[in-house]
Amino acid sequence: MRIQTFRYAIVALATQSIVCAQPAVEMPVGKDPAMVSRYAGSILQSASTESFAAVRVPSGPGRFDAADKLVFDRSVGVEGRVDAYFYVGPKERSALEVFRNYQTALSQAGFTTLYSCEMGACDQALIREPFVGEVVRSRKWASGRGNPSSAISRDIRFVSAKATRNGAEVYAMVFVAEPNSIWQAPAAVVIVA
Repeated sequence: MRIQTFRYAIVALATQSIVCAQPAVEMPVGKDPAMVSRYAGSILQSASTESFAAVRVPSGPGRFDAADKLVFDRSVGVEGRVDAYFYVGPKERSALEVFRNYQTALSQAGFTTLYSCEMGACDQALIREPFVGEVVRSRKWASGRGNPSSAISRDIRFVSAKATRNGAEVYAMVFVAEPNSIWQAPAAVVIVA
C-alpha cells in the first residue's frame, strides 16, 4: 500500500509540473512591429491589431484622484492604429536583460523616452496595477491565445517612448515582467500606437 501511495504522489507532482510550465507557442500568422523588434529568441504568444482605438501613454507616474480614478500628471491620449504584442522570452535570459535590450532598441529606432520605472517604482507609480488593466487587459487579443495581463502581473519594468515617422507621432510602451509559474520565462508586452 505504501508503494502505491508513493507512485500516486509522483504522478501528482509530475502533473503539477506540466501545468505550471506551459510552453509558449508562436502565433501562426503573427508579425512583429516594424519599429520595435522582439527580443532575440522570444516567441510571439499573442497579438492585437485595432485599426482605430485610444490609449493613454504616461510620461510620468500615476496617482489616484479624489474619486479613486487613475490619473497621470503628464500623459498623452493617442487615437489611431494600436498594435499590441505579447512575447514570452527565452528562459535563460533575465527580465532585466530583456528590458535593457528593449530600451536600447527604442533608442536606436529614434524613440525618446517619456517615462520609465522598474519593479517597486512601477507599483508606486500605479503602472503594474491599475494601468496594466487599462492598456493591456483591454486590448482585443487573438482568439484562443489568452490575455497576457496575468503574465505581467508580477514585478515589472516599464518604458514609454515617442518618435516621429513621416510627420506622424508614434508612441511605444513596453512592459517586461519577471518569470511566473506559467511561463517560467520573462514576458513582454509591446504596444505601438
